[in-house]
Amino acid sequence: MNNVRRIRRQKDMTQYDLSKKTRIPQSSLSLIERLYKHPNRKMKKRISRTLGYPIKKVFPEYRKK
Repeated sequence: MNNVRRIRRQKDMTQYDLSKKTRIPQSSLSLIERLYKHPNRKMKKRISRTLGYPIKKVFPEYRKK
């Protein structure tokens, strides 16, 4: 299980809740959580900010460019 799903569940959030708060389609969040889609930098920032964690904690592979 990746960090997005794990943290989202810890916060007792549904994909729908996260989708509404980040304005990222639920279908995209599902693909991101199942590691079928790699979010762009903007999406990573929105997801981590909404979950209340540093971007490196949610996406350990993240490198600032």
